[in-house]
Amino acid sequence: MSIVHVVLIQWPSGVSPARVERARVLAREFPDRIGGLSIVEGPSVSGEGLERGNDYGMVVTFRDRNALEHYLPHPVHQEFVRVLEEQPPAQVTVFDITGASSAAETPGSTPPG
Repeated sequence: MSIVHVVLIQWPSGVSPARVERARVLAREFPDRIGGLSIVEGPSVSGEGLERGNDYGMVVTFRDRNALEHYLPHPVHQEFVRVLEEQPPAQVTVFDITGASSAAETPGSTPPG
């Protein structure tokens, strides 16, 4: 079963645009350089105003738990972490979800209709 890894970051005040862009470039390279995953990343485009200070988010979908476990210590992920730690974010939130993609696939749920 896939794992959806949601990461929300509140950049520190005064973070350089170059540092943010370096982190974004590294994140976009994860699929090719790490494998077993897909990614969507970027700043919020929501009009709801519920970001609670988070400036950036990424959703990484791993094909399975093994792919997630391969990613965490991987040198490319660790390089991303080092870029963040050079000027630590004010806040980082990570939330992992098992990837049932619809109500029909979720045990105990009733499909619409």
